[in-house]
Amino acid sequence: PHEVIVCTSGDSGQLLFPEVQTMTSWGGHGVDHFLVRVDQEKEQEQGQGQGQEQEQERVDWMDVLVIPSYYGCERGDSGSACSATHIYYNWDPISLKFVDTLSVVSSGPSQSDHFTTASNVTYLLLAENFASQLSVYRLSTSTFSSSSSISPFRAQRPLLHAEKIQSIPVPGIAACATTVIDSIIHIIAASYHDSGWQTHSPVYLWNETLLSFSLLQTLPTIGAHDAETIEFQVNHFLVFSEDRNKDTVHISSNVSSLFIFICRLLFHQLQDVY
Repeated sequence: PHEVIVCTSGDSGQLLFPEVQTMTSWGGHGVDHFLVRVDQEKEQEQGQGQGQEQEQERVDWMDVLVIPSYYGCERGDSGSACSATHIYYNWDPISLKFVDTLSVVSSGPSQSDHFTTASNVTYLLLAENFASQLSVYRLSTSTFSSSSSISPFRAQRPLLHAEKIQSIPVPGIAACATTVIDSIIHIIAASYHDSGWQTHSPVYLWNETLLSFSLLQTLPTIGAHDAETIEFQVNHFLVFSEDRNKDTVHISSNVSSLFIFICRLLFHQLQDVY
């Protein structure tokens, strides 16, 4: 189980962490918190001086907490044989709890991540180790109304929906990371194990028109257990945490200048312009 802790200030000025909520998981493998834009609601507003009504859009945001359940599904199982990864949402400031749950069937998810496009659509990524695939879900909201509720917050609240739009094969995927370069979303998938520990970890580009990812390149890795991107000024780097090679765990984790060829391409384009 996972516990949600709320930080408060005690009389001595020290921070206190009382437990406020316990969440069910089957081998919880990470936590990811982010915001999802709630579908806009239009309100009528009286115009100044003209006596005319104007439409004004009100934007709300929903707190979302994802806890991948790594052991929720046995290897080779699928569908009803699997327990779900839980996505908790709608944080209630009165009861101090996430009040709603969305379930997504997944096969050995070892990590999750997310990204939000320029059009404010949020996508969830699940690195499914047992299934050797990276699953991409589009998150959306709708409104739910209830006449009875524990708190006023729950009387009318948005519902969260997850639609799988793509499954990308990645042998032994252990983790994923996202970054944005020149307004283009990139995903890096860390491949932990294939036929052996020598793996190739792929990099994908997001196509906003097709709403899907396409392969950019693959990088040689050794038991890549995690990945992270780093940005220094205009330079982008990728770090793989490499776990093992055959019987040894004495592996050096390398920092790769992953996008240097993109920088060179832009440099050549600038040369052409000037």
